[in-house]
Amino acid sequence: MTAGDRRAEGGPVAEIGSAAAAEPDAEVRRRIAAAVERARLAEAPRRVMVVFTGDWCGDSAAFLAALEHPLVAPLVALGLEVVTLDAGNRDRHVAIAEGWGISYAQGLPAVAVLDRDGELVAATRDGELASARLLSPIDVATLVHRWLPG
Repeated sequence: MTAGDRRAEGGPVAEIGSAAAAEPDAEVRRRIAAAVERARLAEAPRRVMVVFTGDWCGDSAAFLAALEHPLVAPLVALGLEVVTLDAGNRDRHVAIAEGWGISYAQGLPAVAVLDRDGELVAATRDGELASARLLSPIDVATLVHRWLPG
């Protein structure tokens, strides 16, 4: 089980520097598809939040920690399946990110939000999270709230 899959098991949202860091794109696509399937089968509407991170990136660590903050975590649990991907030194899963219009050059972390059919509904394409360490839990909760279904 990878760190990104632990959310479905009730564990932490993500772990920086996990063994999933060198995961091939095919496995990443499988994990994303599994999260979309969980969202599709859920009784209440759910979306999938794909978070591109770097284990060297303080902003990634800050954003992932904020997702587990007591103010934010209930919102995440309410309507999001979370899949975390380690972007390495901005050289991993590039095609996946670019497929959603995300460029690592704009900074990490970056987020793509998919609906229960796997269609993109939101993405941080302009480096909105590149200074995540400066975001308060209320700021992150506001972002997460915008990404929730309906």
